[in-house]
Amino acid sequence: LLTMNRAFCCFCCPQPKEGNHRFSGPRWHTDSKELSEISMETGLCGLTKKTSEENPRIWTEGFDKLMRSQQGRKMFGKFLQVENAAENLKFWEECEKFGQETDAQKLLFIAKDIYKTYVKRLSREEVNLPGKYVDDIKKHLPHPTPLLFKEAQKYVYSLMQQEKYPRFLKSDLFKSMIEM
Repeated sequence: LLTMNRAFCCFCCPQPKEGNHRFSGPRWHTDSKELSEISMETGLCGLTKKTSEENPRIWTEGFDKLMRSQQGRKMFGKFLQVENAAENLKFWEECEKFGQETDAQKLLFIAKDIYKTYVKRLSREEVNLPGKYVDDIKKHLPHPTPLLFKEAQKYVYSLMQQEKYPRFLKSDLFKSMIEM
């Protein structure tokens, strides 16, 4: 007998919007005790109750999947602290927020803060950027657009992807998460 109380096997299965009752795949719990116990542990879809992006095993499929996961970024940030490179992730996250801003006054305020914290030479959390990015940001800082840091952000993302991500996957921190 199928039930609709928490009708999905786990949180990794997408939930329909209210009024939308089209489903695909095995997403229902049953009243069967054995099947319910299995689905409580792993979900009918075979994943843990964590959302698929929050499942550490998914993070091995690519850096993009790690970065889309809030929990993944948190763990990656802890790893970067050990590597003395946490400023890279902080910069990337600040640029993500900055790119969403539309208010010109706020853009200017946030742009100056990001510049002062991460871009300016000898700043407290300076990100290692090539001079061309620093010069370009400095040139456009008085009149910023949401794209002001985009190229520098891509550069830092690429560095983390190529240099830090492979080491993260081999780290004790990541291995301990997989074992959980």
